[in-house]
Amino acid sequence: KNQPVSHNPATVSSGERVTATERMEETPTIDVSQAATNAQPTEASPLMPDNVSEGLSQLCCVGKKMQCAYVRLTAKDLKVTDIRILSRYPYLRYVDLSENHIEDLTPLGEGLEDLLVLNIANNNIRSVPPKKKYLQVLIMNNNHVESLDNLDMPMLASLNVAGNAITSLSQVGAHGTLPVLRVLDVCRNSLTSVGRLQLDRLTTLYMGYNKIENLDGISSLTNLEFLHMRGNKLSTLDGFSKTMTKLKYVNLRDNEIKSLAEVKKVGVLPAVTKLVLAGNAVTETQEYRIAVLAVVRTLQVLDKDAYDEDAQLDAHEMRVAAASAKEKEETA
Repeated sequence: KNQPVSHNPATVSSGERVTATERMEETPTIDVSQAATNAQPTEASPLMPDNVSEGLSQLCCVGKKMQCAYVRLTAKDLKVTDIRILSRYPYLRYVDLSENHIEDLTPLGEGLEDLLVLNIANNNIRSVPPKKKYLQVLIMNNNHVESLDNLDMPMLASLNVAGNAITSLSQVGAHGTLPVLRVLDVCRNSLTSVGRLQLDRLTTLYMGYNKIENLDGISSLTNLEFLHMRGNKLSTLDGFSKTMTKLKYVNLRDNEIKSLAEVKKVGVLPAVTKLVLAGNAVTETQEYRIAVLAVVRTLQVLDKDAYDEDAQLDAHEMRVAAASAKEKEETA
């Protein structure tokens, strides 16, 4: 088990590639318990052969000669700072190095060409990993990353960088560097805007607990289905577009939305069925639930409570009354 295979890595076939799992819960689970500990300076502590031997699993046939090698490594919570030894294990596909003290990811550029899943959460990392041709899932929440501008992963489907220090997403996906990304979690960073993300295939976006004040640029995400914006500073909802035909779930909880006029802007989304507005001043509006349904007709669920048939009828009557009042005002 502790004898690594040293032949050149083979290309991963499509049948061996993993599929990223979309997390559809309202609030992503974010472990920040290690953040303070990992921020402390530590003495150099390399990943040792014994550590690797104990963490290897999942024996597979690899390479052109179909030799056997372990493709999974779990080496978490070992206080490791140095991972240069990984260059000796070129066939690893699933690597968990979370909860260590790693700062330098340069060794990942030396081999590991078959890597599919990489978990480096809860470390001291400040920059993104080097390009990996087949990497599909990258988990690096609770580090010290400030920018994703140099992230280039042609097969990456799911990216978790929650709990870092990212201030802008303006260059994410630029020049086709993330062409198939579907799930992005940037919760608990230092973002003040959405930015014009160049992520044509993105379906799920977590941006909760930042400092975002507007939704400028969100309309470029025409394949988006799930949007989590809880705990920001949104007071206006300009930015949604009727071209966002797949967006079904929108979480705007704990923002600064005060009026139905702003909520009405959600109504341009042709497919939206679930909306969360709890924790906003607009919830104090008279007949709040009916009033929201009156301006966002496609809703089925508001703040986790489903609308029944009576509510649909009440909302229709409210729309008719509002239209009638507007007509009288215009003819007066």
